[in-house]
Amino acid sequence: FTAVVNDANADAANRDPGPAEFWMAPDASIRAPGGISIQSGALALVSDGVGGTTNVGVAANSGDFTLGNLYTSHLSLAAAKSIFQNGVLSVTNATGLSAGQDIVLTNVANDFGGLVNVSDAQGVTLADANSLLLSGRSSTLNATAAGGDLTFAGYTTTAMGANSLVAQAAGNITQTGPLEVAGDSSFTAGPGADVLLGSFPNVLAGAVKVGPSAGSLANVALRNVATNAPSPLGLDQVTNSLSVVYDNSSLQLPARNLSGALT
Repeated sequence: FTAVVNDANADAANRDPGPAEFWMAPDASIRAPGGISIQSGALALVSDGVGGTTNVGVAANSGDFTLGNLYTSHLSLAAAKSIFQNGVLSVTNATGLSAGQDIVLTNVANDFGGLVNVSDAQGVTLADANSLLLSGRSSTLNATAAGGDLTFAGYTTTAMGANSLVAQAAGNITQTGPLEVAGDSSFTAGPGADVLLGSFPNVLAGAVKVGPSAGSLANVALRNVATNAPSPLGLDQVTNSLSVVYDNSSLQLPARNLSGALT
């Protein structure tokens, strides 16, 4: 089945000159063995579910993209302007996002089962009901793993000043790739959890703050190769082990009794 809407090359009898709308029955699905690809100007996907597909690829070539409830295995979204949602997003595997302006996917019921990669955007705000694995580049980033760990597989933010990168997790905050943050960054892990950002030569140019959402942190590891970076804040909330390496900056650490190692 092929539907052609507003295509200048289509026969007049098969072309709808007005805005395109596809209405589906409640709980209906769009299914295709090879995936679904949609290209449009400003686009809203508001069906109750898009499921049973291997891939969903969508491009809003001249406007915003708004998601309703969307359930798929793989997802690729690109918008000339912004990406928003008014439903729940569930992706079993990898997600790719790109926007000329902002990406705002803040429903705490979202579930990104695989890597979320942001190839380009201005302000990015993401929430996941469970754990979140994240990579990419944007002006700013605010990421929340509401029910698990937040892991950075390499991320760059380019905005200077406050809230360049804000990370929040119910569990640990870790990394499998380097962070490069032009402005201030904050890392808030769950009570008794860890902030482990010492495995890569991170460039954290602004103020860095670590802390728990409540109580204290168990372990903190932090490496920063930025030049003349200010000493990190929040280290007085660590109870077990602390490892801080600032390659090109002096350090001032608070007095703290630790049950583990200080390096």
